[in-house]
Amino acid sequence: MRYRLTEDDILAGQDLWRRQRTTPVAVAMAFVFCAGLCAVYLLLLFELSFVSTAIASPLFAALVLFAVARAGRRLGRRKSVQYFRETPASHEETELTFDAAEISLTRDRGHGRHAWTDFKSWSEDATVFVLFPAGPQFFAFPKRAFSPADERAFRRCLNQSGLVSARLFPI
Repeated sequence: MRYRLTEDDILAGQDLWRRQRTTPVAVAMAFVFCAGLCAVYLLLLFELSFVSTAIASPLFAALVLFAVARAGRRLGRRKSVQYFRETPASHEETELTFDAAEISLTRDRGHGRHAWTDFKSWSEDATVFVLFPAGPQFFAFPKRAFSPADERAFRRCLNQSGLVSARLFPI
């Protein structure tokens, strides 16, 4: 099957990559740290009562974490599109072949083969399949390139290879 990646494919892949990298423990630790810092700030500088501080600190911490997450998501999306546009091969047509042992990608500029074991997990949404190797990388495969039979065969290869479906943070 042949396809060309689009910016929407890259953004969908980047969102899934971000969601599989975010853990509830990290979010909880950031929230507790931010709420604690806010409580100290409110108690020492504004001399608020303990009750007022106990109410205001978590609210302020949630607001700060929301703002940081939103800014990080927007920056990540913008950078992903920028890198995609700058990549010389980004608009080349790619041929995808796969079997039970490996996945193969062929472009005018080169060829790559990866065993399914080269990836640690995978995920999908309504528009793309995404494979996650180690590190800050992902391989996005647009579902529009798959026939229904190819999509079933691809899922079967993913499941038979032992790759786990990535656990995604809800937002």
